[in-house]
Order: sequence, then C-alpha cells, then structure tokens
Amino acid sequence: MFVFGGKSNGYHNDIWKFDLGTQSPTLPFCIHMGFQEDNSWEVMTVEKGSRVPARRYGHSGVLYSSEMFIFGGFDCDSFTCSDLWSFSFGNLSL
Repeated sequence: MFVFGGKSNGYHNDIWKFDLGTQSPTLPFCIHMGFQEDNSWEVMTVEKGSRVPARRYGHSGVLYSSEMFIFGGFDCDSFTCSDLWSFSFGNLSL
C-alpha cells in the first residue's frame, strides 16, 4: 500500500510504503509527528534534484503498472491544484 501527501498538522508531499503482507498498518502521520517508533511504514525517496509536487490534500491517486499517478487536490493555501504527477517505483523518480 502506498500513501501520498495529505493534511495532518501541516501539509505533506511525501510517499509512504506499507507491506500489507507483514503486519497491521499504523497511521503514517503518527511517524511524522514522532508518536510511533516502529518500522511498519517506509518513506519513499526520490532522486536528488527531482521536481516534486506541491504539498497537498484532497487529491486523487491511482497505481498503474509500476507508477503512482497523483492528480489535483488543494495546496497549503487552499488553492485548487489541476496538475498531474507520476512517480515511478522502478527508478524512484518523478
């Protein structure tokens, strides 16, 4: 399972990975805020210097083949986003 961005004590544009085959999920924002110290979630990193989407919430996301596509949502100023981004899990790039 993969989770992108969201809004919890701030706005986020990170991607978190969870292996559903190994353990029960915990909320990724708990790790962000330091409430949970287990290794059930893993943050995905992109190549240094890569452009990344703005921090957002309320967006749509879908996995297709080896890519995650993110569309729309609202940025940290509550403006509507109408951009489309893809994240390639094969080479960890946007």
